[in-house]
Amino acid sequence: MLHTQILKGITLYLACLLFAQSVSAGQSSSSADKANYMQLQTASNLSFAAYVAGPQNAKQAILLIHGWWGLNREVETWANEFAVAGYRVMAVDLYNKQVTSIPATAKKLMLAVKQSDADEIYAAAIKELSANGR
Repeated sequence: MLHTQILKGITLYLACLLFAQSVSAGQSSSSADKANYMQLQTASNLSFAAYVAGPQNAKQAILLIHGWWGLNREVETWANEFAVAGYRVMAVDLYNKQVTSIPATAKKLMLAVKQSDADEIYAAAIKELSANGR
C-alpha cells in the first residue's frame, strides 16, 4: 500500500515538473529550510541527507527523488507543497549535498550515482516514512 502511494506521489511530482512554468535549478536552500534536513543511514551504513516536511502523524507519505540538478530549492518547494496537503514528505539527496545548474556537471553527478546505492537510499527512506503506521 505504501509503495503504491509513493509511486502515485512520484508520478504526480514528475507530472508537476513537466508542467512547471519556471525552473529554479541551482538555487541554494534558505537557512530556514536547513532545519528540515536530516541525516539517515542505509542498511549498509551509507549516510545520506533528506529534506523532510509535513506532519509527523500524517497517514500518508510521499518519497521525492530529485532530478539531475540535485536536491535544490524547487524540490524543497514541492515537498513543502505536498506537506501543506497533509502528507509526510521526504526528498532524498543522491548527490551528497551537491546542486548545480550546469548541464555538464549535472550529467557527471547523475552518472556517479550507483544504482545499488540509490536503491538502498530509497529503501531507508521508505522505512523511515513507514513509521507511525504509515
